[in-house]
Order: sequence, then C-alpha cells, then structure tokens
Amino acid sequence: MKEDYIILKRNRKDSSFEKNSNYIDKYEILSSKKLVRQIIAIHPHSKVDDDFCEVICLVNNYIVGVVYYFNTKMLVDNQIVRASTGSSLLISKKFRKFATLGIELVEQSYNPKTQFFISGGMSENAFKIHSYFGAKKFSLERYLFINNSKTIYKSFFNFKILILLLSTITNLFISLLRGILNLFVRYKISGLVIKEVNDVPDEMNELNFLNKKKYQEVHDKAWFEWVLNNSFYNERKFKKKLFTVRSRSNRLVAFFMTHEREYKKIDKFHDLVVGSVIEWETFEPHSIKEELLLMCAFRSFGKNIDIIEISTSNKKIGQILRNIGMRRKGARNVVVNFVRKSDNGKYADFFDENNWRLRPALCDTAMY
Repeated sequence: MKEDYIILKRNRKDSSFEKNSNYIDKYEILSSKKLVRQIIAIHPHSKVDDDFCEVICLVNNYIVGVVYYFNTKMLVDNQIVRASTGSSLLISKKFRKFATLGIELVEQSYNPKTQFFISGGMSENAFKIHSYFGAKKFSLERYLFINNSKTIYKSFFNFKILILLLSTITNLFISLLRGILNLFVRYKISGLVIKEVNDVPDEMNELNFLNKKKYQEVHDKAWFEWVLNNSFYNERKFKKKLFTVRSRSNRLVAFFMTHEREYKKIDKFHDLVVGSVIEWETFEPHSIKEELLLMCAFRSFGKNIDIIEISTSNKKIGQILRNIGMRRKGARNVVVNFVRKSDNGKYADFFDENNWRLRPALCDTAMY
C-alpha cells in the first residue's frame, strides 16, 4: 500500500493545495473539516507557522484521509515546554482497512520539535494506532445524572400521557434531590460569590503554577478565550460558560467552565441536551474544596439540561458524585506519549496518572 498513496503537508501560509485542482475531495474529507482547520490554526499556543500542519493522504489524486497537528504548551516541573497534539483524524471508510495509512497519518502528529505528545477525547480506534508508538491512555471516569427525564422517556415510549405521567413523577424526585443539594451547597459556600463572566480574568494566568501536579497542559487566559469563543460546530444550541468564585473582598478563589450541547442522537436517545463540567480549579482549598466546587458546577445547570456530566480521575470525588445521585457510565480518554524517546529516562514518572492534572477540556476537546 505504501507506493499507492502520497502524504502531503501544509502549514498556515501554504495555499498551493487550494490552487491545485488535480486533488479531488470525492469523499468529503476536507470539506467536512474546514471549520476545524480554521479554529486550530488560531490556537494561542501554536503561533509559529510550522506549529500547525494539515496532513493529507492522497490515492490516485483522491483525498482519502486527513489529520491535523498543532503545538500546545505543557508545564513540566514548573517549566513551560512545547508539546504536540493531534486532531480530527479522518480516513474514508473505503480505505480504513489499510492499517499503514492510519499509522502514517498518526505519526505525523508527533512534531519532532517538541518533547511530548498529549491528546484528549480520543476514540478507541485512534488509540490503537497511537499505542503502536508507545502511547499510554489515562481515563477520566464519566458520571451522569438525569436532570430531565421527559426526553429520556420519549426515546422508549410513544404514548404522550404515559410519558407525561412518568416524567412528572421522576422529575419531582429529581427536584427534591437537587433541592437538598442546593441547601447543602448554599450553606457551605456562605461568603462566596459565584458569577458567570464574559471576560476571562487575568488571574487565570496563574492557574497552572498554583497547581502542584508535575505534568499539565497550560490553560492560561489566552487558552480560555480561544475555547470560549470557538467551536467546531455552527450549531445554535452549543454553549460554553465560565464561572468565577470570589470572596467578598473580590479575591478569585476558584472557577469552573461548563459546556452545553444538543445531540441529535446518543445511543437510543434523541434530541438530548447534555451539560458537562469541562474545567475547574480551586486556588484556595481551605475556602472551597474541589468536591464542593463540582457541586456548585452541578447546580449551575438549569432544567433545560437533560443529562449532567462530570468526568474525573479522582476516585474519592467519584464516590462523592455517586453519593449525590450520579452514575458512572464510560470514561473520557487522555493519551500521552514521548516524542523524543531519549527523554524516557529523564521523565521516568511520565506515564504515572497520579502525576498529571487531568481535565475533560484538553487540547481541542472543548470544541466538540
């Protein structure tokens, strides 16, 4: 298969591909990724032209696959370093049987000018290819809470009266459970002010340096602005919100970011609105602990949200989430690897999940 396909690369300034009409997008590979390319190209930590690349696979002048790589920043032992990440690996169904094609596209995501590779939200099929290069997968256990049962019942029953009866009874129980949680949280956060904000505060630049984890992606003010102002979907019902938690003296003590999206179909369910907590941190654990902060994020979702999702690698917090009525269902994946294998000895604890700050919002995952 090697001699049958060609791998092409282009960065931000390379416009020759658009001008060459010999390449045919018959399988709608590039046309389906136009918005993805535009948003990744403006990533705040990928400023240099060579930091961004669109890698295209051609077979007989037909575009059959694409992957994007861009650079991000990591904080390693309080030092900022460059890291590679990949996005939107797509291969036409007709050509997925050729394993070497996927392997070569994935290999292009490992920018040799960087030390590490990191990616979030990766599918199992994509991870199988990355594991070929020695990558390790971390899992953030996903916890779900039914916040509005009517949409759930609609997926199982066609009788409107039955749906109304069941959802009314179930939602009363849900309201009671949320009411108890609200009373508890309001008591615990007395003296703190939680507010949704449109402008990212300057204090967010200190987020990573205040965290004690050895390995973490840099999430600074510029990164938050990029996440909040962009999306891979031109959908009306797709919102991201940032909330700050401040003391009465206006000191930033914590924050959380949420993501709301309507899905046309998930498994057996249709027209489901899912609210996810995708980033959070407490700067003053003595003022508000992480588990309490997540409860604040939980209660920020309104009745328009059908399912509330929180994903975490913290087992203790997972147990607390179960105690408030959430149920574990699957996981979000984070994949990490060395780009330069010579660094393996220097960072012997790199593949230890306990040394990482892990959040659902990682690399480009907040755009989905």
